[in-house]
Amino acid sequence: MWNPKPTGINLQASLNKRAHHTDRYISKALIVRRGQPFSIIIDFDRSISGEKITFTAQTGPSPSEAMKTKTVFPLSRTRNKGSWSAVSLVPSSRSLKIDLTSPVNAIIGHYKISFQIASMCSVTSHSLADIILLFNPWTPGDEVYMADNAHRQEYVLNDFGIIYNGTKDYIRGSGWSYGQFDENVLTTCLAILDRSVNYKRDRTKDISSRNDPIYVSRVCSAVVNCNNEDGVLWGKWKEPYSNGQRPNYWNGSVAILRQWYNNNFQSVKYGQCWVFGGVLCTVLRCLGIPARTVTNFDSAHDTNVNLAIDKYFDVYGSPQSSPDSIWNFHVWNEGWFVRKDLGSQYKGWQVLDATPQEPSEGLSQCGPTSVNAIKEGDVHLKCDTPFVFAEVNADVVNWICSKDGRKKRIACDTSRVGKFISTKAVGQNIREDITANYKYPEGSAKEREIYNKACNKLFRRKPLEESSEEELEEDLLDDLSDDCEEHRSEPEICAQFKLANPPVLGQDINFKMMLKNKISEAKTIRMNQKAFSIEYTGQAVKEILKSNSSVALGANEEKQISLTIPYSQYDNLLTEDNMILLVAVCEDDQGKQILVQRSIVVESPPIVIKAPDQVTVKKTVKMEVAFDNPLTEEVKDCTLVVEGSGLVKEPLKINVGNLKPKEKAKIPFEITPYTCGTQQLLVGLVCEKFSEVKNFQSIAVVKAQ
Repeated sequence: MWNPKPTGINLQASLNKRAHHTDRYISKALIVRRGQPFSIIIDFDRSISGEKITFTAQTGPSPSEAMKTKTVFPLSRTRNKGSWSAVSLVPSSRSLKIDLTSPVNAIIGHYKISFQIASMCSVTSHSLADIILLFNPWTPGDEVYMADNAHRQEYVLNDFGIIYNGTKDYIRGSGWSYGQFDENVLTTCLAILDRSVNYKRDRTKDISSRNDPIYVSRVCSAVVNCNNEDGVLWGKWKEPYSNGQRPNYWNGSVAILRQWYNNNFQSVKYGQCWVFGGVLCTVLRCLGIPARTVTNFDSAHDTNVNLAIDKYFDVYGSPQSSPDSIWNFHVWNEGWFVRKDLGSQYKGWQVLDATPQEPSEGLSQCGPTSVNAIKEGDVHLKCDTPFVFAEVNADVVNWICSKDGRKKRIACDTSRVGKFISTKAVGQNIREDITANYKYPEGSAKEREIYNKACNKLFRRKPLEESSEEELEEDLLDDLSDDCEEHRSEPEICAQFKLANPPVLGQDINFKMMLKNKISEAKTIRMNQKAFSIEYTGQAVKEILKSNSSVALGANEEKQISLTIPYSQYDNLLTEDNMILLVAVCEDDQGKQILVQRSIVVESPPIVIKAPDQVTVKKTVKMEVAFDNPLTEEVKDCTLVVEGSGLVKEPLKINVGNLKPKEKAKIPFEITPYTCGTQQLLVGLVCEKFSEVKNFQSIAVVKAQ
């Protein structure tokens, strides 16, 4: 008798997708998570009793049982937890209902599943299903398992986030649409894995490693930037942004990923750290790895891995070139998984950074670095631990460079770096401070103990008190000890910048220098004060202000010196980051110097969304954005960008044109929501004059009654 032939295959897509938390993906493919059963029904043209049925699951271009990219397994009555299994659920003469289950550590990606029917005379083979298998944070035993349901909802299923930027004194949050469930985004994320250098070198080995979130996340950190060929984003930190978009143009990941995929993997122009962070978060969540964006304020970039940041200034306060830098903020990602390569104490959040900075194993990649390892100073561990440790906990050494070329170390700050490390809170659109995850409290004995431990693990340093000033100047602190805090002397004067009012674009900036004599003897203080426009990476661009003065301070006296930067003076000198660095070098009668710095953000005007709190799915609704031009000049070539998963399938680009001086603009537009639930509408006004003119609003999308 001939072998039975399948007459119908029911993948039960809706049932399986709901059970696997993949029902929000806009995709025709059956998407399931590893280690969890999914049900399929096969109908036959005759009874199947007595036939032997086996299944084959394979992935990759050259499936191999030896490389675990191909598995053959029988129909059975019980599940085998360690491998693929097919369990018959309901016996029937002409129908077979089965639960298919992958191992909890299966390779993720595209799979072809087939089945074979063997009788005494022949074997026939039939295609069963093409599926996409993802990591599974819901199943214990998966390396990305996350026990708390609220955390899974936030770090896997939430397609909206808030990315923080600004300065430690002015923290602002911008909405970001991750859109990990949008159409073709999963296809694009899997294509990212296929563009890696490892895949090009050895496809079989690369695919066989895709069961490991450590491996997959590191590959993603490399391919999201374009420094390693075929990557998603082109990083650029200066004008001009020709043949592309300014980094602050983007409000979400979907448009970037689609442009890259649809343009034959040509890198998208341009991104900076928050854009890299937003895109990498999308990719990780899409593949099933719990992830979030994290912002570190006063983030150190330590080029020579000595855990010290050397900052140089001339006697007038002008910043001098240095390989090290301190970014006003830097955005990276954290992914959640165990570290079977390091040990159980290093499980949990892992730092991943797609922003191209220092090369790691020859590629622009960073992480995964255990956050627990950073806090405990275990910088000997692999995956860029010393670099990330320095970002949050390096000491800062300030030098004054004389005209004759000599360098004088005037201060060592052990607490400047790594401030207000921030992420979006679980289930709320508010900021959560996670600094305590990365380090012990600044100024505590434990924090210094950990810093010393890190230095000792990296290299043996010569103690500061045994080093001459000439030695320190010659080697630029390569041998600086970790006793910086303990051995510095307390200055006799203190100084700080204080803003008289929030700096707003179009208005004069008023600030004060607060000076205090801390001893019982009178002093005369000579001050050189300057202001520079800067990039958010801390790089000075153009001088805005220069002021020299002398101040007489009586015993224990405090004085305020007021200064103003007129709008006309900084108008055309700001970068797109709208940041200004205030610097002062203060010198007393004995030649003792102190350096004072403060970065400020010049606020752009707000943009207001006028939209109903509730709309109906698939029904077009009118909305409006209001924006007031605060300037006494015309602002040209403005564009409003509107997007949001579930609300707008493709970003709307509305030509606003020119805004007249002091014009109160109202910009109408329409959207047609396509997904029920609470969605986030994001808007941004793009023009050369303003930066970070953005806003977002929650909108409830309901079914038609």
